[in-house]
Amino acid sequence: MFVYTVKLDTNDTTAAQLARRFKMAEDIYKYTLRTILKRVQKQNRDPRQKQLKRLHKEWGDLVSLKEGKILPTQSVVVKNFHDQDIYLHGFIANNSKDAYKPNPDGLTLDKTVLKFVNARIKAIEKERKELYRQLDLDYNLQGKFTFSKLANDYRNSRGYGSYIPSDVAGKLGIRAWDAYSKVKFNNGAKHVNLRAPLLSMEAKSDTGLVIRYGLFKMGTKGKQLQVPVLYQETPFEEDVLRNPFKFNRLVRRFERGHYQYYIQRIFDGVPPERFPILETGTVGIKVGLTTVAVVTQYHAAIYPLAPLSTSCINDIKREEQIIKLQQSLDRKRRANNPDNFNEDGTVKKGHKIWVNSKSYLCDKAQLNDLKRKEKVTRELYQKQLANRISQMGNRFFIMQPESSSLAKRTTKDEVTKKGTPKSKTRYGKVVANHAPYYFFSQLQYKTEFKGSSFTRVDKKNLVSYNHVADAIEKDLDLTMKTRWVGPHLVQKDLYTAYLLAHLTDELEFNHDALQADFEAFVEMQGTFLDSLGTVNDIIDNTITNTQENGEFTN
Repeated sequence: MFVYTVKLDTNDTTAAQLARRFKMAEDIYKYTLRTILKRVQKQNRDPRQKQLKRLHKEWGDLVSLKEGKILPTQSVVVKNFHDQDIYLHGFIANNSKDAYKPNPDGLTLDKTVLKFVNARIKAIEKERKELYRQLDLDYNLQGKFTFSKLANDYRNSRGYGSYIPSDVAGKLGIRAWDAYSKVKFNNGAKHVNLRAPLLSMEAKSDTGLVIRYGLFKMGTKGKQLQVPVLYQETPFEEDVLRNPFKFNRLVRRFERGHYQYYIQRIFDGVPPERFPILETGTVGIKVGLTTVAVVTQYHAAIYPLAPLSTSCINDIKREEQIIKLQQSLDRKRRANNPDNFNEDGTVKKGHKIWVNSKSYLCDKAQLNDLKRKEKVTRELYQKQLANRISQMGNRFFIMQPESSSLAKRTTKDEVTKKGTPKSKTRYGKVVANHAPYYFFSQLQYKTEFKGSSFTRVDKKNLVSYNHVADAIEKDLDLTMKTRWVGPHLVQKDLYTAYLLAHLTDELEFNHDALQADFEAFVEMQGTFLDSLGTVNDIIDNTITNTQENGEFTN
């Protein structure tokens, strides 16, 4: 499946009606979610939960005992062993008749004991499954379809039936269950957010949210809402609309102080190819925090990861505006809430009630809009850049920095030569402004979608490798932008991308190709750098080039 987004042509009346329907949908969703959480709270107070915890502990101990993962300083309690006089090869009895600890003489279990442990593990798993089933049945937490019906019943009781279709309400109930399930099964969420506004709703099929003859329709005939759809009427769009249709999703985005409404049309199949592969061959890519270096057999270049650099006038003005708004927000927040701050200016611990003035909310909306524009501009640019690079070959080897770890504050307490403490901040702002991992994910998606091979390389010594000397240069200064390879001065990131472009599928260097293509690489690098100026101006000039030539436009 794939998604195609079109905008709705709203006016004040239709926008107000859509906002009202979103409020109804949000009420249905949050009611269902609150009902789930209430039932879960009751379930957690059930005495059978203690039995489940005990079984889980015993199951963990048995698995650790079986796999030999118990540390010498630990002991493991194994139930039902006290009736048997057993010597464990690898485990010897402790003072307690139920406890065993690792034996330094070996870490293998006796076959008889191993058979018993496996049987007990299966029995525990079966018992736990049955207990979970009984608890879910007793507290009406059987699954998502239970809450799909609950959401529809609530929709009818509140009189939303003429405004919110039944399949949309059912889908909202399923979303509420899925939101809780992510927390329950530890699937990327730590808690359920009941304060966040609802930003989308969707139907199960082509019945609830309908597009007919260029009009979006929602609701029954008496309360039906009709909004024109702004199609682009391009050949690409015509190819998209020929695919089998699945369902529609109504989305709202807060832009320029108010919500804008869009329709995400989900189609079955493969989207039309807009950017075919122009060249075949191997592509080496070195993704940094602010730039990406690309080397192919015929191409060598460095591209910025953001459409504007810090040296550009527009970006400086935007950054200054953001800083002024942040300072204004901080002053107004402190002036409106003096009781929430300590004498040293830090925020007091514990629950607090914040009072926000109209001026504060206005500045906050303006700040959010500036950051939204930055994000949208950067994402569009990176998608276009990924499209361009995906056309350069059909085999991709890419090296990416661990941006998540670089964005975090360091835990080390370091001091300068003068004795003053060093800042613990590292590259958080740089990572946030350039989003290297987002570009990496877009490039991976677009290359693999076209059937090209995509290999991530984690060789840490690659940046220090010298193919001429066939050795790792341990004393290489990694802070420099350039390095010597034989008699040639090369740009560090471009050379790393060159090495990546000469890897085999087994991640070994093709030394013959490295030697044969090096002179051509040096010439391509020279041509690229000459067109930009000095190495220090690479980023700025690359940006200017792409903007003037329209290199990444559709």
